[in-house]
Amino acid sequence: MWANHHRIFTVIRGTSYGFLFVNILLLMPIAFLPYPTAVMAQHFAATPDGFAATMLYAGTMALISVFFSVLWVYAGSTGLLAPNAATSPALRRRGQLIYRLAPLIYLAGGVASIVNPVISLAVFIALAIYWIYPAAMRR
Repeated sequence: MWANHHRIFTVIRGTSYGFLFVNILLLMPIAFLPYPTAVMAQHFAATPDGFAATMLYAGTMALISVFFSVLWVYAGSTGLLAPNAATSPALRRRGQLIYRLAPLIYLAGGVASIVNPVISLAVFIALAIYWIYPAAMRR
């Protein structure tokens, strides 16, 4: 997520107090993330506790994804995107699509722990790998 945060800021050309506020809202659940990660690691194999722990992690990741989306939309709607990003409809559509889908994918991954916690883990790892690679490498 830090790589994605950095990548977003490569197409930001300015800032505002509203943008800084949204960025802080994004960073708050990121700073909280070690707690649900530790809870999930501790209770991963336990059936009743494992589901709750996995949903805590999935919910936190979904919230982070929502705030990434809000940050992206805010930057686009207030003219803070660099000209190349603002004029590239493909980049804007791709950003909006993945930021809208990611919370649902994280929550679906959490619910999948009812069937098998390993499925949840696979979904979370796949999304982490997706966010690591720049968009240029995914084309």
